[in-house]
Amino acid sequence: MNTIPDVPDNIQEQKHPFANLKTTHQGSIMWLPVLESRQLGDAPKRVLYWGVPVVLYRTDTGKVAALEDMCGHRGIPLSQGSVRDGKIRCNFHHFRFDENGFCVKIPEVYDVDHEFRRRCSVRSFHVREEVGLVWISVEDEPSAPFPVERDNLPNDPVVVTRTFDVGGDIRVWMDHFLDVPHCIWTHAESTYSGSPERPARLAHSSIGINHDCDYPVRRAIEMTFEIDDDSPTATYALPMRMLTIVSRLRRSLRRIRGKPNKSPRLKVRADLVTPLCQETRSRIGRTNIAMWTSINPLERGKNQFVCSIVADGHGKNFLERKILRNLMSDFIYQHLGIEDANMLAQANYVEGERFRATDFDRTIQSMRTMFTRYVEEKSHLYPKGSLIHDLHYLPESTS
Repeated sequence: MNTIPDVPDNIQEQKHPFANLKTTHQGSIMWLPVLESRQLGDAPKRVLYWGVPVVLYRTDTGKVAALEDMCGHRGIPLSQGSVRDGKIRCNFHHFRFDENGFCVKIPEVYDVDHEFRRRCSVRSFHVREEVGLVWISVEDEPSAPFPVERDNLPNDPVVVTRTFDVGGDIRVWMDHFLDVPHCIWTHAESTYSGSPERPARLAHSSIGINHDCDYPVRRAIEMTFEIDDDSPTATYALPMRMLTIVSRLRRSLRRIRGKPNKSPRLKVRADLVTPLCQETRSRIGRTNIAMWTSINPLERGKNQFVCSIVADGHGKNFLERKILRNLMSDFIYQHLGIEDANMLAQANYVEGERFRATDFDRTIQSMRTMFTRYVEEKSHLYPKGSLIHDLHYLPESTS
């Protein structure tokens, strides 16, 4: 029986079975965070990307690799395997695969050649780690610009990541990313320092998205809220309660000193960086905040938020950083996992004649048209069984 050596170094120059899945079209992206970096240790981890099982693992250099979660031999989940010498091994028959999906080693008992090994290769996905999250995509740069702009991150960041499940139609959640007015009431007490009876006032809004845009849409929405409420009856969520107490203390001191008080303002900028991910930038007190909130459809009616908040930690001591981390973690779950989820998990998706569109809703109409175009152009890149193939999304008129 022949002993089969490892695949030679130049195997990557051979045609890969999935090479035809690459594209060079500009402006369409689907980078999606699927896991918090801290959740990926030495063992392989199974995640879902648009409902498709993917295995993540770290190579011997610590780099993350992403492959379809299926051994190319008999279909055993690779996530049930182990990592050996930077390669992932199927523990059922001990076939090994590298980060590109190539089958690089098969036990000699099988007596097979390099061509058989090549045919056992599995699909790989593009993968990046940034802002404490693991992101994967069916495309890479330049066809798919990465959503996180490193030049805009602080030199001394405070990073908080969080993951939680939510129910509901994924299309409803996608609409939600560009819904401006709901913030005034739904998040009155957790985010905008108001109350349902005296909500924050939308002082200014600017819409930068239209149906001709491509992803990422920078400055899709910009909003300025004025906050006039000092009502002691508001039952704020804990993060906003602490910030409100500090704000009212400062305003009281200004009154004592005879200085005029202006209504506090909160400016928010929202970028639609992918169809399923929004980047939001704002300022809380004296701290600049950037937040990436992404929703990953796991199965019909079940989705997962994978989120990261990055704050500028310059000049903050250990205690201040700890308080800031707790505030940001509580805020993101209160905002999305409770307040939004309580409404949207039960919401019906409406379109066509049933969609009663206001001027504000043209953001949603533009997003729907953009996504329809994306699916028409890019759905062939997604594996069979991906939920994107079952997503019926009608284009919307933006006139």
